[in-house]
Amino acid sequence: MDFSIVIPIYNSASYLEKNLVRIFNACSGFDYQIILVDDGSTEADITIVRQFAAAYDHVVLHEKLKKTNAAVSRNIGVQLAQADIIFFLDSDDHFTTHYIMRRLKCHEDQSIDIIFGNYTEVYGDSVRDFSFNYKTGLAGEDFLFLEMGDIRSSTISMRKKRDRRFLFPEFLYKHQDWGFLVNATKQGANVMHDTGSGVFLDVGRSGRMTTKLNLEASEQFIDAYLQPSDSHISGFACKHLLLSLYNENQRAFSYYSSRIVGHTLSNKFKLIKLYGDCLTRLGLFPLGSRLLRSARNGFRR
Repeated sequence: MDFSIVIPIYNSASYLEKNLVRIFNACSGFDYQIILVDDGSTEADITIVRQFAAAYDHVVLHEKLKKTNAAVSRNIGVQLAQADIIFFLDSDDHFTTHYIMRRLKCHEDQSIDIIFGNYTEVYGDSVRDFSFNYKTGLAGEDFLFLEMGDIRSSTISMRKKRDRRFLFPEFLYKHQDWGFLVNATKQGANVMHDTGSGVFLDVGRSGRMTTKLNLEASEQFIDAYLQPSDSHISGFACKHLLLSLYNENQRAFSYYSSRIVGHTLSNKFKLIKLYGDCLTRLGLFPLGSRLLRSARNGFRR
């Protein structure tokens, strides 16, 4: 078998079949399996998914006995994978044939444990490319929070090795992909960055985890991975400033703003912080957030 694809699902039936067809097209000509790991979907939803799994030879469905989170689902998928090379995808994301071929070529080097890379966000009819420059050997926390890089689960592929297991942190509510990278580099994984394109993330769907703010999850991540480094915490907080503004969440903005060390800020984040802080002092945070969100949506159209 050429590769396995692990996809955690939860109440995904309404868009899953359309996405599976995209994945089938991208994987045409390969010997592969798609492992769907369900995290306690409703009976109505999982009934539809069972029909998908029965209809398509490449699809395997695993139903967890109790609800946990996507990290647990991905780790179960790794255990179930029959192939040595494993790709990860979220249920509303997809990739291209060119991406698969490029990754498989990279994974011919068996010393490479993990590959992650760039991605394209899709919001309705608009697309936005994100590219980063990870240098092999760099600590995950330095890349993410000092160099302001990023990793998304749907850009990760890895070689399954029986003597070494790189897993997603199951105790995290959010930021499991960030925790995955930090853990992997701490454990000495040989991590490679793929500078090519070909992964598409659907960020327009309501309810997507990356669009939600969770201060408890932020504290959990900081306590587990970033103490006592003020500079790393500051970088982590910067990544949430714009999202707090877009979500019109003054409490979250104030929290993240308070965790930022001023001298670590780039001009971009200085402006974002100044804008939000001024709105807060003037009592105009909701209005300023709506204006910023409207401007962003205007650029997307």
